[in-house]
Amino acid sequence: MPTLSTLTRLFAAALAGIGVLQIIFQQVLIGRPSPIITIPTLILVAAILTAIALIACSVQLWRGLTTRWLFLAISIFIFAYAGLPNLFMIVTHGDYGFALTAFGKAITMGSAVLLFMNLTSTDSPAWSYNLARICLGLFLVIGGVQHFLFADFVKFLVPRWIPFDAFWTYAAGVALIASGLSLLSKIGIKLIAQLAGWMIFAWFIVLHIPRGIADPNPSELTAICESLAFSMVSLTLSTLTKE
Repeated sequence: MPTLSTLTRLFAAALAGIGVLQIIFQQVLIGRPSPIITIPTLILVAAILTAIALIACSVQLWRGLTTRWLFLAISIFIFAYAGLPNLFMIVTHGDYGFALTAFGKAITMGSAVLLFMNLTSTDSPAWSYNLARICLGLFLVIGGVQHFLFADFVKFLVPRWIPFDAFWTYAAGVALIASGLSLLSKIGIKLIAQLAGWMIFAWFIVLHIPRGIADPNPSELTAICESLAFSMVSLTLSTLTKE
């Protein structure tokens, strides 16, 4: 199992990657904001400012330091700019596809920033651990259910060289739901979060990197960074859990 220092630095690399992508594509990518925000100037300003902040957070995590107000600001931004608009789309438009997935990513990333912020303190507050645990748990359950609701789409994501795409689609859905329920119920977290983390990291290697290389658009490239970040969050929760 990697050390907390290694997990933190890999999460930091994911944050920096998203920051760089935001500068390249001049749009906010962290937390997958809803397309209901369409003001070009607002999008550009938000993209550049948050990109700088994300890279600054990454550098601080790499050095084992944190400026708390900066991390809090980034977390609040992710929840407010990405999480709330996507929640609005879910409630008002019944969007259980993109908006629901994006909402799960937003709350997981927003809570993860707070989790890693507190890792540099001598006594990591339990609230950031529990917030990250609950948010990641919800996201994994959401993702697992979507594997069944949108099975045809998920099967398309399975690399062509891997046989039995339908089996892997449903098996991954079951694994995600089980992992999410474990995090939410606090039953077997240490083992299950570790397994979930390595599962997501495997997707980072086998699925997201090849897709990003084949089609280097903002969504696919962001997914590379997200999968790395989410795997590090899960492995960190496992490491922090005492059973």
